Parts: sequence; C-alpha cells; structure tokens
Amino acid sequence: MMMKIVYTLKEELARDTEQVRVIQEVSLDKTKPYLGLSPRHALYGSEEWWRRVESGKIRRARYLGVINRLYHAGQDGDRSKPNSFRMKCDDGSAFGWTMIANDPGHKSLYTIRRRIEVTTIFVEVKRRKSFWERDYAELPLEISIQRRAPNEDKQ
Repeated sequence: MMMKIVYTLKEELARDTEQVRVIQEVSLDKTKPYLGLSPRHALYGSEEWWRRVESGKIRRARYLGVINRLYHAGQDGDRSKPNSFRMKCDDGSAFGWTMIANDPGHKSLYTIRRRIEVTTIFVEVKRRKSFWERDYAELPLEISIQRRAPNEDKQ
C-alpha cells in the first residue's frame, strides 16, 4: 500500500514565515497571557523547537486508520464542499481534522475508505483560562494518505 505525504508542519511553516512570526510575537507578549504558545521549552518554529520535536521531547500521537467521513465544518466557505475528515482508527477510536495539504491538489486524496496516518504533536499553550481547558494544543505534524482506495485498484 503506497502512502503519499500530503502535509508536513515543517513545510507549512517554511512557506509561511509570517505565521511563525505572529505566533512567536504573541507567545512572547506578556500583556496577552491567554494568547499564544508557551515558550517555556522553546519558541514555536525556532531551530531549538524543531530539535525538540524531532527528538521526541515534544509529545506526539499517531493515528492510523481509514477515512470514514468527509464533511464541512465551520461557517466559512462553500458548505457543499467538505473541508474536514473523520477517520476510524485501527484501535477502534476516532480522530478528525481539517483536510489540509501542502499542495492543494493533494486534497483530492481525502477520500472515504482510504487509509490515512496522522502524526500530531502536543504544544503547550501559555495559560489556561480555566481548570477545564487543556494546557496544550494538538497540531498535525504529518499526514499521509493511501494513494488509491481499495476499490480503485480493481478498476
């Protein structure tokens, strides 16, 4: 089964240095205690931060499974076109995210019944607003999708 890497956070941040700059700026701004990511271990997107990601010092999760639902989430955009997916993981759990791809042409690989692998990282937020909120954000690090769904091989 051939998988295609459709998204990497590293490529996204390399292409969008403004996104990195804004996140770093708000993360360092002490007048905005509830905005941004914690720079406690390393500043988001910095070389030191990437070393921590690659060494595993920043916690990861890996979701393996099959796409079983495509849908539109949010209020923006064409509601007739899906922008999000849900997957049934091999362990029986479920995971979903926005259909992201570094190359917009690869979004077509998000198809029901295709195998998908999503690796995420957990980045610490600056400060929780309440006890019930998480103290981290889970972000996709890499997404790979099967090049052909099982039924496409028989055509």
